[in-house]
Amino acid sequence: MKYFIVTIFLCIGLLTSCSPTSSSKMAHKLRLAIPEDPATLDPRKGGDALSSHLHFMLFEGLTKLNEDGSVSPAQCTAFHVSPDQKTYTFHLGSTQWSDGTPVTSYDFEKSWKAILSPSFPAPNAHLLYPIVYAEEAKKGLISLQEVGIHAPDPQTLIVKLNNPTPYFLSLISFCVFFPVPLHMDMQHPDWAFHSGKHFISNGPFVLADWKHNNELRLKKNDLYCQADQVKLDTIHLSVIASEMTALQLYESGEIDLIGQPFSMIPLDAHPHLHEHEEVVMSPSAATTFITFNIAEFPFSNINLRKAFTLSINREEIAQNVTQFGEEAAFCAVPPSLKNNKHKAIYSDGHVEQAKKLFAKALEEMSITQKELETHLVYLYSHSEANHKVAQVLQQQWLKNLGVQVKLGITDRKNHMDCISRKKHVFAQALYRAQYADPINILDRFRHKDNVKNYSSWENKEFQSLLERSFAESGEERATTLYQAEALLLEEAVIAPLFHLNLCYLSKPYIGNIEFSPVGGMFLERLSIEFPLSK
Repeated sequence: MKYFIVTIFLCIGLLTSCSPTSSSKMAHKLRLAIPEDPATLDPRKGGDALSSHLHFMLFEGLTKLNEDGSVSPAQCTAFHVSPDQKTYTFHLGSTQWSDGTPVTSYDFEKSWKAILSPSFPAPNAHLLYPIVYAEEAKKGLISLQEVGIHAPDPQTLIVKLNNPTPYFLSLISFCVFFPVPLHMDMQHPDWAFHSGKHFISNGPFVLADWKHNNELRLKKNDLYCQADQVKLDTIHLSVIASEMTALQLYESGEIDLIGQPFSMIPLDAHPHLHEHEEVVMSPSAATTFITFNIAEFPFSNINLRKAFTLSINREEIAQNVTQFGEEAAFCAVPPSLKNNKHKAIYSDGHVEQAKKLFAKALEEMSITQKELETHLVYLYSHSEANHKVAQVLQQQWLKNLGVQVKLGITDRKNHMDCISRKKHVFAQALYRAQYADPINILDRFRHKDNVKNYSSWENKEFQSLLERSFAESGEERATTLYQAEALLLEEAVIAPLFHLNLCYLSKPYIGNIEFSPVGGMFLERLSIEFPLSK
């Protein structure tokens, strides 16, 4: 009888522990690893992929980009476009900040205009330049009051554009256009540096805790306008610098998902993962490339830039280093932004031509090869993948040009600071599309003072082609943008290496994985289909 009673209680306990209510509480926590602290949690100031992904978790803008490339209203309920396609009127709904105060059109107006203040540190300020007088305001030429952003009342935002901009609704779905809380930003300007009552947001999640260089914890924002569609209760992000350590934690069941822009999968593990049932892959509108600082010696010489570009074997890198189906890049714009048209602008296999151009460059600069080598430091940010790509490039340049290049490695934050301020000779970098249009890649090279234009290149013909594209559509516009892309590469401003694929390891209980058409994952849509073991 005692044995029977004990057995009954054990069964009741097991049934209780496996009940939907109990298991769902366990199942709604997602555990991730990130290599370092985000550079900023203020969406206006973001410039790197990791920070941007956190901005998408914490904040939301007027529109949202969907997995199929369509755009839907988010913080606005409706919008109207004028017949000349140059004035957009947005109508806000009854959305709230996480402290219960209303999200208003004034929050959007002040947030966008703050980005355009000449003294405000905003690496992506150029994305606002389609707006009337936005560029002039950023350069300090006119008052912010003249910019074509106006909120006549708390529920209405009117935006005037310089030209018809067919990608504008997609553009403003990017996180730099997300609002920050006006009332908190004015009273507590350091709100984005710490968790606590001063950090409020309007996205799917709120910042519950932030132990710098250790961990971040996000929790579901119950006041989010679509809170009923958010399946996760919490997201826990552990700061783990070592990619291999993160992989080991994944394998031991302490992390649920790894992959860029969170913790990267170590390259040494790639050959063993192709058949892994937990591998999830998705194309990304992103490209790894070399940026030459053409404003400084020695890459101010175009023949030297062309020699280094033509001596690269991209297929070798794509097939033997990246190992996850990345496509060797023979154009600047990722094919996913051009309806997957793979029209190459140049190709591998021009070593002899590269040698001739290299000799010509030395002659033009009146410098010996040994003297040149003292200037050649190739910079890249710390990751196993970046290191291996840099090593292969170093070997190819030695083999094909006979020149010894030094490698310079630093952390991601310092690397971005260096290339943004044009303090490099040449460097490895990554551009990632922020909205689904080719001009997103090309536009950053329009003006040499753009912080995203690491090469400091500016060309009137290139600018004219981009301007012409605003008045075109369809194949005509695609042809014009292709001409601009070809000019960029003919000038050897950059040397694209490969177009990225996103690769993740995801536990079987992670469900409803959806990807943005420009790369990245919609974390607010994830579900966990049965409870974690811990």
